[in-house]
Amino acid sequence: MENRFYVDNLVMSHDELCQLYTLTRERLCQGGFELQSCNSNHVAIQNKMQEHGSLSDHGNKWEKVLGYGYCPLSDTFCVAAVKCDSSAFTKRQILSETARVYDPLLLCLPVSLRGRILLSELWKKGLGWDVTVPPEYLSLWRKLSLDLSELETVSFPRRALSENEAGKLFLFCDASPEAYGFAAYVVQNCQSGLVFAKARVAPLKKKTLPTLELMAVFLALRCLPTLLRNFLGFSSSEIHVATDSQVVLSWLISGTIVSRNLFARNRLKDIQQMSAELGATLGFSPSFLYVSMTENPDDLITRG
Repeated sequence: MENRFYVDNLVMSHDELCQLYTLTRERLCQGGFELQSCNSNHVAIQNKMQEHGSLSDHGNKWEKVLGYGYCPLSDTFCVAAVKCDSSAFTKRQILSETARVYDPLLLCLPVSLRGRILLSELWKKGLGWDVTVPPEYLSLWRKLSLDLSELETVSFPRRALSENEAGKLFLFCDASPEAYGFAAYVVQNCQSGLVFAKARVAPLKKKTLPTLELMAVFLALRCLPTLLRNFLGFSSSEIHVATDSQVVLSWLISGTIVSRNLFARNRLKDIQQMSAELGATLGFSPSFLYVSMTENPDDLITRG
């Protein structure tokens, strides 16, 4: 209860969930709190909830869980439904519409990132907040608004990893002239699951593509400690960071950049420092691997 509550929502996955539900309900009752609007993907637990009168009964197969929609029947979840206004015509309106998508795990990033890239392009044009954007950008927005409105139809399996089993963590990195980022996968028992993704729009001050690829690796390692802290009970003996840039891979392995690019050299030093700190904490350092462009799942993020 101390670790799993977010405001007034409790979300749990466990082998002994039936006992935990009963115990949690009893403990909360002792404090004057009544557990309500509960649901589960397990019939036995649903029956217990029915007996206590706490089973959610609203006639909708989707439950609202921390901003996502969860379907107990199929054990899948999706982003909450949002209908974007395709008739938005100013930078302010487009920003307001793209911000309506709530996806903290960023699993729909290949689509939602396009909104940030579009706004970056509008910033480069120097347009005011309430000025009508050029027709070519309005056309891009109309296409994007339709895709954002359809995100609720894309579902993800809830069980991405087991916190009771050791696994391997893979961080796939990629970059394009418009954006850079990574996607994190956990591999257990020959099965993989997408658990998190993150990306940033390329800086307005232009960088070379290898530098952006290096920034993707930097971003992945910077987020890695937070990921490991949030996977309660999960242990990993292998962490791999994969890139499809052979130039960047040579920098990472050799630890040197033969270039006047001071920014890239500083980022490489940061990566080396983070790897050393992770090695001291975990007992092993992340390894850097090559993945071909055609097999890199993070390519979806940077291409959109």
